[in-house]
Amino acid sequence: MRKKWSLGLMSAALLASSLMVTPAFCADNNIKVEYANSSTQAQSNTIASKITLTNTSRQEISLENYTLRYYYTKDQDFKQCMWCDNASMIAGGSYTTLTQKITGTFVDMDAPTDNADTYLEIGFAKGTGILAPGGVVEIQLRLTNDGWKNYDQSNDFSFDEVENIPLYEDGVLVLGKEPVAEGVTDVQVAKTDLSYDKNVAINNEVSTAISLNDNTLEAVKLNGKALAAEDYTLDADGKFTFSESYLKGLEVGTYKYVLDFSAGKDVVITVDVTDTTDYDFAITLPKVAVKEGDEVEIPVAIQNIKEGINNMDFTLS
Repeated sequence: MRKKWSLGLMSAALLASSLMVTPAFCADNNIKVEYANSSTQAQSNTIASKITLTNTSRQEISLENYTLRYYYTKDQDFKQCMWCDNASMIAGGSYTTLTQKITGTFVDMDAPTDNADTYLEIGFAKGTGILAPGGVVEIQLRLTNDGWKNYDQSNDFSFDEVENIPLYEDGVLVLGKEPVAEGVTDVQVAKTDLSYDKNVAINNEVSTAISLNDNTLEAVKLNGKALAAEDYTLDADGKFTFSESYLKGLEVGTYKYVLDFSAGKDVVITVDVTDTTDYDFAITLPKVAVKEGDEVEIPVAIQNIKEGINNMDFTLS
């Protein structure tokens, strides 16, 4: 079980120190991540960083969809604290302060590595806003423990390496690397691109085979929210299946699910939902011979109904 602390934000003056700048790293030409280490000494009671995100695409992006992780070893058993000294967005010549919009969550890793047992997940609160093409967000952070004891940064995964500060979009890794524990084998998923047709005339089982390799499936998440237990199954043979009742409730579109495992890397499964049903509404009434004044039951056949019928009136002439 992961232990998490969601911390409030506090403003303070950034500690004066030398600045180590690492190269930029780009994700699919949509967003660029840059990182400057503001506390470069190996032994330090503060991990200080400046992280810059640049929208390098031609489309607006919603900041609240993105998170970053800083992986490190906390070295001693103290409560971890995050300080956001300053955060801002510059886009289209306008300046917006974001200091109170930066969120931080500390997570103890289920499978620690030699260079990481904890990570700080950095995100944006709801309502943070849109980053326009060419817009830049700069975040200045400090990470400490409540005992103000030194960290040994020399064995921290994310120290001095921008590629080791991974970027996530809606919980899906899109840029960078995560630490891997020695002796941990990642799960193997036979097929990660799945499809579902809402046409009831088609066999709609959506499943794939998973080799757990001594890992366990902790959760299945969509946009960071865990699905209910009845929305999927994983049997003893490793067959993973989305339930028909869950899939029926989805709108046509593409969905990316993050399968969160106890150790090793998470896996992203994409489900493409389509609907090939012919929705040309049709009502068929049979011919019935009657005389004036007769009472008769007339069977009505209705085809191609997409949703339930609440009320229907018939007029015969």
